[in-house]
Amino acid sequence: MLRLLSLVCLMAVTMWGGVPTVVAADPSKPVPVPMPAPVAGVDPVDHDVDTFNPNVYSLDESGHGPKHVTRSPFTDPASDIARQVTSVTWFSSLVFLPFLVLPLLLLLYVIFKFRDTGDGRKPATFTGNHTLEIVWTVIPCVALVVVSFPTWFILDHMEAPPVHQKDRMAVRVTGKKFAWDYKYLGIYKDAKAEEKQEIAVGQFLGIQEPLVLAKGRAVELHMTSDDVNHAWWIPPFGVKKDCIKGRDTYAWFTPDTIGFFKGQCAELCGDGHGLMIITAVVVEKPDFARFIALQRVKDDTLKVWTAIDAKTVATLDTNPLPLAERLKNAQVAVQSAEAKAKQAGDAFAAAQVKAKQATDAYTAVQANAAKVVADLAASTKAVTDHTAAAAAATVQVAPLKAEADKQTAALGVTTNKATALVVTAPAYAAAAKAIQDAAAKAPLNPDLANAAKVAAATAQQQAGELAVAQKAMTDTAAVQKVAADKLAATMKLVTDNQLAAAEAQKKVVALTPMVKPAADAVVPAKAAADAANAAVVPVKAAADASAAELVAVKSQLDQLQPPAPKK
Repeated sequence: MLRLLSLVCLMAVTMWGGVPTVVAADPSKPVPVPMPAPVAGVDPVDHDVDTFNPNVYSLDESGHGPKHVTRSPFTDPASDIARQVTSVTWFSSLVFLPFLVLPLLLLLYVIFKFRDTGDGRKPATFTGNHTLEIVWTVIPCVALVVVSFPTWFILDHMEAPPVHQKDRMAVRVTGKKFAWDYKYLGIYKDAKAEEKQEIAVGQFLGIQEPLVLAKGRAVELHMTSDDVNHAWWIPPFGVKKDCIKGRDTYAWFTPDTIGFFKGQCAELCGDGHGLMIITAVVVEKPDFARFIALQRVKDDTLKVWTAIDAKTVATLDTNPLPLAERLKNAQVAVQSAEAKAKQAGDAFAAAQVKAKQATDAYTAVQANAAKVVADLAASTKAVTDHTAAAAAATVQVAPLKAEADKQTAALGVTTNKATALVVTAPAYAAAAKAIQDAAAKAPLNPDLANAAKVAAATAQQQAGELAVAQKAMTDTAAVQKVAADKLAATMKLVTDNQLAAAEAQKKVVALTPMVKPAADAVVPAKAAADAANAAVVPVKAAADASAAELVAVKSQLDQLQPPAPKK
C-alpha cells in the first residue's frame, strides 16, 4: 500500500507541474528545483521510499546483522557540532592521559624496585615534601584550565542560535509514548526572510517516519513532550536534549554527511521505552525539496487512495439463476440469518444473566466467608481485650480497698473525738459561766477573778477543738466517700469486663465451627462463576458470527435489489 501511495504522490507532483521550491525568499517568484534523476534500473517509487523512509530493521548483505546501526560520534561524526565535540573530547583525553599513565607506571616501578627482598633492611621513612605537593596540585589545576577553554567554547556554541548561517531550517520535535512527531516550521534564507511551511510528519500507516534533513543546512530543534519526559538523541549529530511537557528545550546542528542515522530515546519513559527509536535521513537539498513536495500532497493523495480502495470492482455476473429466484433466495437467507442471529443473541443474553447470577453468588459467598472470619477475629480480640481489662482492674481492687479501709478507720477516729468534744465543750462552757457569775458577786476576790479567766480560756479552747474535730470529721468523710466510690467503680469495671469477655467467648464458640464451611463454599462458588463467565465467550462468538453473517446476507440482498427510481 505504501508503494502505491508513493506512486500516486509522484503522479500528483507530476500533474502539479514539478517539485516547487521550499527555500524561496519571495513566494511570488518561486525558483523551480529540478527533479533528481532516478538511478538507472531502479523504480522511482522504490528509490524515494529507500531514500526518505528506509527500513530501520533491514539486514545487511549477509543477512545476519542489521544494515543500519547506531554510529559512534567519536568515529563517525555527522555534523559540525559532533565534530567539535569529538575534537574537544580527544583533546581532553590527551591532556588527562598522563594523569592516568604516569601514576600507574610509578606504582609499577615502586612495586618492583622497592619490594621486600628478605635481607632484613628497614624501609626509608619520609615526612613530606612541600615542593612536590605544590607541583602535583598546580599541574592538574593548569590542565583543568587548559581543557576548560575549548569546553566552554563548544558549550556556548551549542546553546547559541545559528544566526550566522543564512541557510537554516526549524523543526518542532514532540515526544510521546512511544513515537516522535516532527513539524517543519520553515526554512530561512536569511535573517529577514521566512517561508512558513508547517508540514507535520510522525507515524504514517503505523510506521515511524524519520526526520529528513538537508546536507549543509543548519537545523534548529525546538523540543517538547505530550506526556512524560523523553530525550531526543542521535549520537552522530552530537545532540541530546530532554523533551519535557510544558517546556521548550533547544538544540541545533548542521548535518554534513549523507545517510541514514539511528538514535534512541535517552530518558526512561515507560514500558515501550526500548522501542522508541529515533531515525533521521540526511539528503541533498534537491532531494529534500522533493520530500517537502511529496509531503504537501500526502493528505490529498491519501484521500484519493482511500476512495480508490473503498471502491469494489464489479465482477461479471455468471450466476445461471434468474434474478427473481436469486432475490427470493437472498430474502430467505436474510430471514434465516435474522432468526439465527436473534437466537444467538438470546442465548448470549441468557449466558450473561447466568454469569452475572453466578458472579453475584460467588461475591455473596466470599463476603459471607470474610464476614465470618472478621466476626471471629473481632470476638477473639474482644475476649482478649476484656480479659486483660478485667485483670488490670482486679489488680487495682486491693490497693483501693486498703485505702477505703484506711479512710473508714480515720473517719471513726475523728468521729469519736468530735463526739467526746460535743459532750465536754458545753460542760466547760457552763462551768466557766458559773465561775464568772461567782466572780461577779465577789469582785474583791482575786482568786475568783483568775479562776473565771482560766475557765473562760478552757471553755474557748474546748469550743475550738470541737470545731476542728467536726471539720476533720467532714473532710475525712468526703475522702472516705471518694475512696469507696473508686473501689465500687473498679469492682463494677471488673464485673462488666468479665461479663463482656464471657459474651465474646460465647460468640467465638458459636463462630468457630462456621469458618471452615464458609471458606469451603467459596471454592465451588468461584468455580461456578468462572465456568459461567467462560461459557459466555463461545456464546458471544457465536452471536458475533451470526450478526456478521446477517450483515453479509443483507449486503448480498442489497446488491440484488434494483436501484430506487430517481425523483
